[in-house]
Amino acid sequence: MGKIILNSEFCILNFPLLPFAALSQTDEPRIVLNQVAQEIDKITNKNIKSNLTAASAILANLVMSEEMIKGILRSDIMQESTIYQEIYHAGELKGELKGELKGELKGKLKGELETKVKIALNLLK
Repeated sequence: MGKIILNSEFCILNFPLLPFAALSQTDEPRIVLNQVAQEIDKITNKNIKSNLTAASAILANLVMSEEMIKGILRSDIMQESTIYQEIYHAGELKGELKGELKGELKGKLKGELETKVKIALNLLK
């Protein structure tokens, strides 16, 4: 089976393929991502616009730096995406669980230490 080569112009002209344009065979992924951003800005449906922006950023990150992507794609639009929201909420949940576990462990260690101090003080009497 032959290798599939993405054409950035084809991706840009077919808006469902916009996120894949940055992965196309190009020496200038920054220019291609700028073109993607311009095409996304033309989309009026807010949901489609935010999802395409987030998907474009995720795929572009395979070939470009995060700083470069942030300089091209609008993060405020990305944050409205269902993809972004799912990732964000998963991170929040992970952080909350980590905090709870850390608090429980700290409380348990404090309780064990207090018990050992009481035992030691009783032995000294």
